[in-house]
Amino acid sequence: MKKLLFYCVFLIAFVNCKPEEEEVLDNVNSIIIELPSDVKSVSYPADSSNFDINLSSSIGLDSVYVKLDGVEITDLSKNLEGAKSATFRFSYVPKTADVGKSLNFFIEAIDIEGNLKRAEYLLYVQANLPMISFDLSQIVPDTVFSGEPIEKIITITSGIDLKSITTFLNGIEITTLTKTTFTNPFRDAYAVAYTPTGTDLGQVLTLQIKAVDQDDNDLSQEYKVFVKRSAPLVGVIEFWGIQMGGQTNATIGQFLDVETGNVYTKDQSAAHAADIDIISYYSNSPSGKYSINITYPLTGNASIIYPDLKAVPAIWSVRNTTQLRDAITTISPTDFNTMDTPEKIKALYDASGSSTSSSINSMKQDKLVVFKTGMDASLAGDTYGVIIVRASSGTQAGQVTFDYKTCN
Repeated sequence: MKKLLFYCVFLIAFVNCKPEEEEVLDNVNSIIIELPSDVKSVSYPADSSNFDINLSSSIGLDSVYVKLDGVEITDLSKNLEGAKSATFRFSYVPKTADVGKSLNFFIEAIDIEGNLKRAEYLLYVQANLPMISFDLSQIVPDTVFSGEPIEKIITITSGIDLKSITTFLNGIEITTLTKTTFTNPFRDAYAVAYTPTGTDLGQVLTLQIKAVDQDDNDLSQEYKVFVKRSAPLVGVIEFWGIQMGGQTNATIGQFLDVETGNVYTKDQSAAHAADIDIISYYSNSPSGKYSINITYPLTGNASIIYPDLKAVPAIWSVRNTTQLRDAITTISPTDFNTMDTPEKIKALYDASGSSTSSSINSMKQDKLVVFKTGMDASLAGDTYGVIIVRASSGTQAGQVTFDYKTCN
């Protein structure tokens, strides 16, 4: 009897100790999932939500699929066959049964080693389209000077009593413009007022006006306004919204002439070899931070990624050298617009150390970089510059958007 009891205890222990299956999550060195910044957060029955998702992996992607409330959605998956970068189309049409729910989607990507990365997307489903409208004949200017007020009266009407009207600047509420009391709850002459500051220079501001009725239906209207300087700087040239692509980007070039702001594609690069100072590419290695990086034509990195650079002078007549440095850490992104004289830009370059880099990694939002064209010793005609990154999509087919200033 004792032997039988021992056997039963051992058998139970053995069964209970069977390990559960585990899923490997968030191997951040392997997988990147990028959703667009402007995906809709509110929808209605039959109003589809569609957008492209950028995926990348340093070792290769196996597959991607979508779950809703923990259940995989049929036909929302893709076999990626080891690709290191890919685009996946998300598409969902809300149903009547979804009304009043916040739908919680998980986009899950798996690499070839079985590592899993998850991104979340929330979509709230309202009952009906709101009976709200904006009078679009009242135009907000698309360009203003720094310090010039943006002042407009926008007429908003609603079939249900208005509950609130709110203005957001680049996604942040301007609380002084929020309105919750209305003389006529079905029609309001809403005043929009904002004065761009020096930190807004060169930026495209997004003003979003959101009206909500008493049933919590809402409708938004967006206006985009570019802020420019009222008079050019003396001795400093400013370039805004420059885009450079990863090495497989077919529409945005990878080769920058810092003197003109022109960006050339791979097919155009050889003809402009003498003018090209900075080259962009995507790095899928840990040292490259899995991001868009920049380098200059004479480096080994450049000629590996773009083999035509090796053929000098048969294809490229010359390969320029540009000194690249990470800006000193005491400079913040808000200081970029204070770099308004040649003396300040040159001083920032000199203060950012004596060593230069063959590549600048991780060209992500708010990163600051200084550069100088030409050799180590300063020569007449050398161009100094400072770059600030405004946005980045870290894939081989992605791009980096930045502003920069130069002086001689």
